[in-house]
Amino acid sequence: MDDPYRELEERGAMFQGEQVIVHDAERADSVIEGTETPPPFEGKAVIQPSPFETPDLVDIDDLDPIPKYRNVGGRFADRIPAYYQREIEEKEKIADSTPIDVYCSSINPRWGWRWKLVSYYEATRPAVRDSCETLIIDSGFNRWGSPDDVLEAAAKMDADYVFATDVTGMENPSNKHHNPDMPSPDDAGIDSQFEAALRGIELFMERARELDILKKVILPIQHPYVDFLEAADDRGWLDEVGYIALGGLKRVDDVDRRIEALHTVREYVGRDMDIHALAPGTEPKMLRELRDNPDLIDSLDNSTPEKAPASNKIPDASWTQHKHLIPFGDDVSTVRAQFSGSIAVQFAHMISPLCDDRTFEEVIEDVQDDQPRNDAIKSLDEWASS
Repeated sequence: MDDPYRELEERGAMFQGEQVIVHDAERADSVIEGTETPPPFEGKAVIQPSPFETPDLVDIDDLDPIPKYRNVGGRFADRIPAYYQREIEEKEKIADSTPIDVYCSSINPRWGWRWKLVSYYEATRPAVRDSCETLIIDSGFNRWGSPDDVLEAAAKMDADYVFATDVTGMENPSNKHHNPDMPSPDDAGIDSQFEAALRGIELFMERARELDILKKVILPIQHPYVDFLEAADDRGWLDEVGYIALGGLKRVDDVDRRIEALHTVREYVGRDMDIHALAPGTEPKMLRELRDNPDLIDSLDNSTPEKAPASNKIPDASWTQHKHLIPFGDDVSTVRAQFSGSIAVQFAHMISPLCDDRTFEEVIEDVQDDQPRNDAIKSLDEWASS
């Protein structure tokens, strides 16, 4: 690499247990002749724990142990083998075909996908950034992250978008990285969950204006959606951002009500506003609605691609998950990653014009309205505790 500090940063620079931004670093000039090993680092490094703190000059020896150098890509560093080329092109063809961006919650960098989403408290995994084209940092719904918590994570991961901090009412203070300083319905001057959510966003918007990053902000909208949109409109937020997200859909068991909510919000904001659906569900009825109404939303997120294989399950076209024992042993994350990529492709295919009616006709016959929702959509309590 041309800049030694860039390699140091990409290899995971840590200081006192925390990942740091590396602005400069020194490296020895000599290389042992006949080897591909890069010169060792020596001397000083300029580091910064976050974009909001003062840079500091430290001895490189004081940094936490640096991962051993790996020639990433190995013999494939300069080319993609022909026997993989077709696979990648066909996968990209499906991604191109879906009019709705399918973001997958991911902490596994061993599978590539165009769109990924990472919660702010998982932003210690910089390799995930290289496994996607577009990245969203999620402010989380089961723990509070302050505006600076979330924005620092977005900066570390070089995210394309970031969800504004909001208060969902489903936070668990015992979760790691929970920030108790966020607004709460129990605070003086806040008389409802609704007001706490608005106050959480207000704090974030103030910080986003200071940093001039409003174009990267996705504004979360909580139930009741129209009332929340009106409150956001009154505060001028809908004029400041070009992207909103519907939160709380996971708590609505009835797929028809979720579909209705999506239509209601689209009607309110019009086509000029981008809409992200937070976990809208994987029922065939929802997927067919999205396929048949490609302008209904612009993006969504889905946690099934990584969560299902991690639980030794694989979903079929009905999104019913079936037991599938994944082997144990070294590099099993690579095996799971292959399933994760396939599940993401399956989802994208089913909401694209490539998927025909026969798929939905057959799977909807198998998923009766009076049956419990399949385990591809976990209960909120189960999801929050996992």
